[in-house]
Amino acid sequence: MPADAAVFASLDKFLRWLYVNVARQLKLEPNLDEFWDEDMGSKVSCTIYFENYLLEQIDSPILLAIDEVNLVFERANIAQ
Repeated sequence: MPADAAVFASLDKFLRWLYVNVARQLKLEPNLDEFWDEDMGSKVSCTIYFENYLLEQIDSPILLAIDEVNLVFERANIAQ
């Protein structure tokens, strides 16, 4: 699903958008707020969410592919 420009406003917005979409593609409830901890920061929260929620819910390996990943690298606030 293509991202709206607002998704690229911050790393936090981008990662939350990405993982809600991953959850939905896996046909899972996002439950993002249950695992996302603002005090830990978006990078750590992202890892916790992926490892402790998404990967725990599936039985088979997944491949994460991002179309037009160049759009991410064009945004310094996210690419770093």
